[in-house]
Amino acid sequence: MPERAVAVRRCGECQQVTQIDRRGGDGRPDLCKKCARLELARCALCGELRRCYHARKPPPICRRCAPSPAAECSDCHRRRRIAALSERGPVCLGCQRAAARGRPRCQRCGFSRRPAAWIDGAPVCAACAGTRTIQHCRDCGAQGRNWSQQRCPRCALDTTLAQLRTEGDSQAITRLAPLLTRLEEHDKPRSALSWLERSPAALTLRAMLRGELAISHETLDAHDVGQASAYLRAWLVADGILDERDERLARFERWASATLQSTDAHPERAHLAAYARWKLRPELARKLRSDRARPSSHRYSYAAHRGEAHRLAARPRPRDRAAAPAAARRVGRRRA
Repeated sequence: MPERAVAVRRCGECQQVTQIDRRGGDGRPDLCKKCARLELARCALCGELRRCYHARKPPPICRRCAPSPAAECSDCHRRRRIAALSERGPVCLGCQRAAARGRPRCQRCGFSRRPAAWIDGAPVCAACAGTRTIQHCRDCGAQGRNWSQQRCPRCALDTTLAQLRTEGDSQAITRLAPLLTRLEEHDKPRSALSWLERSPAALTLRAMLRGELAISHETLDAHDVGQASAYLRAWLVADGILDERDERLARFERWASATLQSTDAHPERAHLAAYARWKLRPELARKLRSDRARPSSHRYSYAAHRGEAHRLAARPRPRDRAAAPAAARRVGRRRA
């Protein structure tokens, strides 16, 4: 079914070129979605007849005279869009997120840091308060926010990777050495630690390091967890641990195999498997190699396989075909 064309014109009220929600006619202008929700009234501030907020409740205010949602933040003292109201006053979105992370903006220097003191209800960092830094790394002595076990993110990452090397299989460690080196030299150790502890693909990597899973594309396909597995696969290919392959073609093969397994037992299932293997896959592979593949090429391969599966499901089985003429003869004898 063809998609409905979207009417994009200039709104007769706000003069913005956008999608038209209400068509005009008989002297009425076209209105966008925002203007269509408002009603005509006389603005209490400018006195002009415009589409206003609170048109049914006094006083009505038009969009031009309505106050801006931005105000001066009580933390950073900048005029920004307000996200919340605190005891000290309005708080912008950036300061609200910094406070949620435990690092609100210091009222003296304006930087987002862990507060060492609260003066007059406002956070003040350790440098501005004249106190010592709260945390020190027990390995390197760096000052800052530690990760775990009184270690900074860099030392915690080195400790975690050293533990993985100690507990892992020697052959797997040797093969995955480029990936471990990449993690060890990561410019954001906190991000690398978060990936090792929270990513579902990190469990697959740990199993590979212990020698429980083979280091191959098939293993990643069998333990696919979405974008996290694609991220790990890209690392393994970039470091030369796995051979490069076309993921679009491999994704189609996995989908066709899963579709075949979900199809009910049918004597002609082999025809569907052969159609996907010898017809659809080579065609898609040729298009991908010649750089002539488009999104429609992928859609055609999936749609063709899906349509053939539907036709196979609707096709009667051989036993049903043999029983159909006999049933027809019985119905004919009953009518006679």
